[in-house]
Amino acid sequence: MAGVTLTGVVKRFNDVLAVDAVDMAIVEGEFVALLGPSGCGKTTLLRLIAGFETPDEGTVALGDEVVSMPGRMVPAERRRIGMVFQSYALWPHMTVGENVGYPLRVRRVPSAERRHRVAQALAAVGLEGLEERRPAELSGGQRQRVALARCLSMESRVVLLDEPLANLDAHLRESMQAEFRAFHAATGATMIYVTHDQSEAMALADRVAVMNRGRVEQMTAPADLYRRPATDMVAQFVGRGMVVPAEVRGGSAGGSIRARVLGAETLLRCNGSAANGSACLRPEGLELVGPDVAGSIVGRVVSLTYTGATTTVHVRADAAPDRPLHLHVANEPPPPGARVGVRVTDGWLIPGKH
Repeated sequence: MAGVTLTGVVKRFNDVLAVDAVDMAIVEGEFVALLGPSGCGKTTLLRLIAGFETPDEGTVALGDEVVSMPGRMVPAERRRIGMVFQSYALWPHMTVGENVGYPLRVRRVPSAERRHRVAQALAAVGLEGLEERRPAELSGGQRQRVALARCLSMESRVVLLDEPLANLDAHLRESMQAEFRAFHAATGATMIYVTHDQSEAMALADRVAVMNRGRVEQMTAPADLYRRPATDMVAQFVGRGMVVPAEVRGGSAGGSIRARVLGAETLLRCNGSAANGSACLRPEGLELVGPDVAGSIVGRVVSLTYTGATTTVHVRADAAPDRPLHLHVANEPPPPGARVGVRVTDGWLIPGKH
């Protein structure tokens, strides 16, 4: 296995800056997700690691070996990297066993060892006995497991996964997430997983790198990403946080700071900074109260969304009618048009200029 290090990596396609000065250090055996909207550069970054693209600036290293830099390019087939694609990338005319063993045949691994490694890999992903089937005879989940088995048979030092669950229905996506976790636990492989689905990234990865416009906005553990976003973009993209202006009113103490948010003074968690910026608010950190309660954001209910166990109440604050708040209530919600107060019970200060 090997870690992956990117230093000052830049990639342009004509006038488009697809990857913009990315620095990233992924330790050996780590599971990292690259998360972001379409066009943010995450798949280009994966292709740079795989060896399908050459950086215009910077370096890509696998372990201690620099494999990509301007003027130097180790071919993809010599990097011992396994790839799992959205489309599975299986040859339809080959059997399952032949698909899994193909990279070994290319490397001229002796046939006896090749059969042994193919059998081991298929057993590890629960596909023993299916060696003679064709991909067309398998379900989507089984095809994805064949792609994983191919990585196992190659003894890949890094496994790259590009939107691998996008073609599967919700039930299969959940079961395949369990397969990926089991694969990582069993192999200890360094895994880099590209997705635009934040629930996948948060459920699978040790760390998540949120990308935007070719840059890494923040890279940290999923819980930190959700509770302590570094930028407005991360706050809005991960968990669909509500980002509103925050005016600091007091110094930080005990990890909190007093700030004015949408006309109300409240405490926000912070990283020690006392700079004005944004408040990241999430539905579970808001409480519905009366409009006369001190310290509450005053507004009007504009609509309700019934979700089963709770109802989502959508409130338009008087202080910022263009930035609606959303919170969940388990009891009888107030009707649309009702005047209400919203109290912040848990919010996070993102320092910045507004």
